[in-house]
Amino acid sequence: MKLLEYTPEDKMVCQFIEAYQLFETNKPTVLKAIPNGRVEAWIVSSGKMFYKTEEQTDFIEAKKQGFYPATSDVTTFYLMPHFKCLNIKFRLNLLGLDFFHHHSEYLTELSYSSFLAPNTFSSIEQLLESANNLTVAALDQLMQQSFLKYNYEPKVDLALKIVHSASSSMTIGQISCQMGVSTKTLERMTMKYFSLTPKKLFKIVRFNNAIKDLKRLSHVRISDTLGSSYFDHSHFVKDCRDITSMSPKDLLRKLKLPVADLYSI
Repeated sequence: MKLLEYTPEDKMVCQFIEAYQLFETNKPTVLKAIPNGRVEAWIVSSGKMFYKTEEQTDFIEAKKQGFYPATSDVTTFYLMPHFKCLNIKFRLNLLGLDFFHHHSEYLTELSYSSFLAPNTFSSIEQLLESANNLTVAALDQLMQQSFLKYNYEPKVDLALKIVHSASSSMTIGQISCQMGVSTKTLERMTMKYFSLTPKKLFKIVRFNNAIKDLKRLSHVRISDTLGSSYFDHSHFVKDCRDITSMSPKDLLRKLKLPVADLYSI
């Protein structure tokens, strides 16, 4: 399987998009995605994709395009042969755009093509037909047109402070105190905008940040890499088992793809 990741170059687009990912495979492929505190959106150019969460027993066929929300679930994907797909990894502040107001719980039901500016969906499909035409500049221009359609809710930035705190070993109580709000207020905000409790959101984002660092610094001991992110090594091991059902060493052994939240099985 080929997985290429591109970083946006446009300053405005970078505010909302972390990466563009191009997936291609000519063989049946099964992947597991670890919760990462991001909103994913895909456009399938060829082939089919099926997915299931840990709570599901059967695979569900994915639409040709759609959103996948920030979630606390490990999700399994089955890609059929001759599969090609553009996946866009959005930052959580995407949910501050008024297109998503009151709909964060139903993100998978929203139309991705409706979110995009007119003709953007068909333009991306044309770019996918030829990898030579898939340039970051072209994608940035198309996505910028989409973002300009919407107003942004500044209150989301306050809720996002919990995400920015995820590199520390602070408790949720300490974070809410630092933000000048009660833990109940913080919970209402993260549930409203992200459909996750502060504890779950913080746990997922902090864990994903730690795994990224471990993957990038593979020559460094786990305990040395964690820095101030966790109270101690055992705390990180517990989070890893809770989120992935694996030990950190087993997980890192599986992370052979050029990303820190996806592995093949």
